[in-house]
Amino acid sequence: LASTMEPKMLDRLRWVALAVLSLTLAFWAMGCSKPEPPTVTSEKVVVKKSSADGLDLEVTLNAKNPNSIKLTARSIKAKVTINQATELAEVTVPTKITLPDNKTTQIVVPVKVQWGAAAAVALAAMNSPTVPFTMKGTANVGGDSLNVDIPFTVQGTLTRQQLIDAVQGAIPQLPF
Repeated sequence: LASTMEPKMLDRLRWVALAVLSLTLAFWAMGCSKPEPPTVTSEKVVVKKSSADGLDLEVTLNAKNPNSIKLTARSIKAKVTINQATELAEVTVPTKITLPDNKTTQIVVPVKVQWGAAAAVALAAMNSPTVPFTMKGTANVGGDSLNVDIPFTVQGTLTRQQLIDAVQGAIPQLPF
């Protein structure tokens, strides 16, 4: 076959075959690189309000996507404890937040603490000016057909003043 083809045509065919092979190898190499899991760290915790039901907290997390493709955080599931022992709450929050490639995105997680657990927080705050908390859980990242649960643990503190301000806001003002 090669003897019946013109030399120019044969050179073009070789060049096209080499280009296709090169592109195939490049796409294969990119497809084989394993994506890195996002990292989750805590930014802050805010006591939003206090009511007859308990304390409403907002935990702001930073989710860093180290990959060159965007990901979607579909939900957050976590348990929140204080002093590494007392469970305050268990949360499940659907998020549907896009994590842009090579960027950090904030995710706000609302946490409802019932008064039974809030009493443990108040007792801890009486003994120390800060109350350490841990949020341990998973962030579900991916799409509808392919997604993974990425474990995370973040730590932070609630201050005694945050708790005092929240409780005072829940007590009705008396006309004295």
